[in-house]
Amino acid sequence: MQFFKFWGDAIWESLTIGWIVFGGVSTAVPVTFYFLGKHWPSLLQIPWFKWCAEHQNELHVGTAVAFVVIYFFYAPFVSWSRERSARIEAEGRVAGEPRIKLDVMDAEGRKELEKTREELTKAQETIRALDPLQQHIASVTATAEVWVKTEGSDGATHSFGGGGATIAFARGMEALLATAALNASSKTQNKQKTIYLVFNSPIYGSLVGKPLIELATAEYVQLETGEPSESEVLGGTVIFTLNGSRRFEFPIPAQTTVKQRVFVRDLYQMKSQLK
Repeated sequence: MQFFKFWGDAIWESLTIGWIVFGGVSTAVPVTFYFLGKHWPSLLQIPWFKWCAEHQNELHVGTAVAFVVIYFFYAPFVSWSRERSARIEAEGRVAGEPRIKLDVMDAEGRKELEKTREELTKAQETIRALDPLQQHIASVTATAEVWVKTEGSDGATHSFGGGGATIAFARGMEALLATAALNASSKTQNKQKTIYLVFNSPIYGSLVGKPLIELATAEYVQLETGEPSESEVLGGTVIFTLNGSRRFEFPIPAQTTVKQRVFVRDLYQMKSQLK
């Protein structure tokens, strides 16, 4: 229906223009030849003027038809341009954007526009710098408490160095953000050994110096406990602190150690805060 309406409007406009031209020519031509014959009769001896004077009806109709044909091809373009302008204006009103027209040929206007763009870019950079999720990762510390089933004696305590144990956010086989333990201790009570680990050595990994929000790409946390493989882990907690203020806490699910490693795969709580 839109197609037929478009061409119907174009044809109607063409006929309207043709009728207006026909009326104008019908009115002007007789008067014109009357004054030519009265004041400049010699002009009517010219073959073309003579033919027009003798065939005024044909001239009226021919001129009108010529305008109808020409406008028939021009009218669709006019209609399309009008609809396009109306659509652009409507979209601008819906989006709430002011329709600003700039004279791009004005040198002073171009300089002002460029200055405004630079100020806008600086403002956007400032906003990003103030956004905690856009701040670059500069420091990471972590603490872990791991509960392991044991047959050791109750009340036994033990303090030892970190022994190179590491904790890392990882994706696939890649360590995104990792640090090592410098202090560790353990305590046994009721057949349960509680291991305390403090990770605060220099950090490494592909996300060092990257925006904090990119940590959302991590798939799991890997923690080395120093416990033998296939040890039964009852649970625990891991707490990360990034850039001295951003804190993420993860529960360690029950599992069996694999090569002295414990895994946390549910990172939903952290990822929901990084959106």
